[in-house]
Amino acid sequence: MAPIPPILIRLAATYLTTALTRRLQQSPAFFRLVDRLVHEADHFPARMQGKPVPPYISRDPQEPTISEQAQDAWRRQVEDPGEPHDMADPFRPPTSSNASGSTSSSPRPDPLLQRQRAKDTFKAAQRNAQKSREKQAKEQEDMKRQSDRDQMRDLLEKIRQGK
Repeated sequence: MAPIPPILIRLAATYLTTALTRRLQQSPAFFRLVDRLVHEADHFPARMQGKPVPPYISRDPQEPTISEQAQDAWRRQVEDPGEPHDMADPFRPPTSSNASGSTSSSPRPDPLLQRQRAKDTFKAAQRNAQKSREKQAKEQEDMKRQSDRDQMRDLLEKIRQGK
């Protein structure tokens, strides 16, 4: 008898795993077992240290499961809070419905004006960066002068005490 090809073994394992998962997914006994195992695993460090562990309290079967709660929330209708829904999208530039080139209700930005604004913004950023570099250099220079003053003051005190 010839050996079973590995691909058939993989296919059978995949099919059986899927079938078993679907079967366990519908089993309340399996969920109770998993819930109990999670409870025990949660309190395992306390058991190892000899601390008291709260008793396991099973979930009420009448209480909806998490998946049922999620499905209910999904199905529930949300009331409209009355916010305006006809506002223009701020992230999309306005498009002209008029292809003839005539002016529409919203003026299109001029490319030269946009370029000038970009240049001005870039120059302002460069000026701010230069100012911050100058300020940082001045602070470092002031700190160096202060440390030199402190050293000179300490030397003068030592000289005065030495006389």
